[in-house]
Amino acid sequence: MPPFRYPAKPAPGDRIAVLSPPAGVPAVFPQVYEQGLARLRDELGLEPVEYPTTRRSRSGTDPGHRGRARLGP
Repeated sequence: MPPFRYPAKPAPGDRIAVLSPPAGVPAVFPQVYEQGLARLRDELGLEPVEYPTTRRSRSGTDPGHRGRARLGP
């Protein structure tokens, strides 16, 4: 088995994926989530790219794990 290799560290201007756990935390605490995105942009110079289901809550608008799986990237 080949040795494990780490990817290069992100550099300013790089795009990074933003995902969230299935609990829908960004929908519950949107201010904290927005603060995190701002820090990625302003302090680290990264470009956050949100996954389509990142801000969904587990309530009525959330299709559940099967719906999220069908949405794809």
